[in-house]
Amino acid sequence: MTELKLGANNLTGSLPAAAWVGLPALKNLWLSYNNLTGSIPVGLANLSSLQILDLSHNMLTGSIPAQLGNVSSLRGLHLSSNQLSGPIPAELGNISGLNVLDLAHNQLSGSIPTALGNPTMLWG
Repeated sequence: MTELKLGANNLTGSLPAAAWVGLPALKNLWLSYNNLTGSIPVGLANLSSLQILDLSHNMLTGSIPAQLGNVSSLRGLHLSSNQLSGPIPAELGNISGLNVLDLAHNQLSGSIPTALGNPTMLWG
């Protein structure tokens, strides 16, 4: 499986921490516009082929896992309209091909890390 599109399906509950281990070829994960709660699982960073991660428009809490900065194939990271808090991890600057970083409408604190450089598109 290379794509999983489950946006706007009224999904509830938290994202399972270990569910991502068996999906190494997953390129696109869309879970936006649901009612997902809890934190973003660190295990998502094990998806080495992931290009698009869209968890926007949910009720996710906690911080953005710094380990997402290890997903070098990531091109779009959409985390807007959640309840995420804490600083933006500087490790996201390790993703050289990141074109879209959408963090709007959260409770993030601090400044934008200089390690992010100058992404093509920076929303939020």
